[in-house]
Amino acid sequence: MAASRALIILILTFAVAWLASWLMSRDGAPATLNPEAKNEPDLYMVNAIIDQYDEGGKPKHKIKAFKLTHYPATDITTLEQPRVKVYLEDTASPWDIESNFGRLTPKSSNKALPNRDEEVVELWERVFAERTRLSGDFVNIRTEQMTVYPDRDYLESRVKVYLDDQSGRTTAGAMNAYLEQTRYEFFTNNIQRVNTIFIPEVKRHIE
Repeated sequence: MAASRALIILILTFAVAWLASWLMSRDGAPATLNPEAKNEPDLYMVNAIIDQYDEGGKPKHKIKAFKLTHYPATDITTLEQPRVKVYLEDTASPWDIESNFGRLTPKSSNKALPNRDEEVVELWERVFAERTRLSGDFVNIRTEQMTVYPDRDYLESRVKVYLDDQSGRTTAGAMNAYLEQTRYEFFTNNIQRVNTIFIPEVKRHIE
């Protein structure tokens, strides 16, 4: 009798253990297979091109990338070797910006996602921006990190930045650039002060 009771208890113990294991594996399976739970990419593109136009049909900006990867859970798109072209009122002289890496955060009405009031392009590693007018006047910007706000024709960098133009070079710890107004704000930090070297007019003509 005692042996039968012990056998029944042993069988029940194995049954409960098996049932618990089965329920855990069933409940856990969707989380494992759900790509959004891990924010796995749902889209890859090679040699991707994204064109944006304003309400009047004029080009606003263009984004190219050797590789584009979209992550649905955060709605963020990573970029490899991105090339960003920002068109101003003078569409014949746009800004061309390139870097090794970047990411695109689109405008969204989803309040659960932060910083979604406008489209933002973050660029890093060997960032180079340039604009050359038909008159020959130019501006070059070099830095290791830059954030571009295409809808506002505005960009900024919070690390060391170099700006070169036909007048000389300015080095600063950070910078704001209002592209349409051709206005630049330079800032000093605890590492880099604002420093400008002017090229004399005579030397510019000689070169």
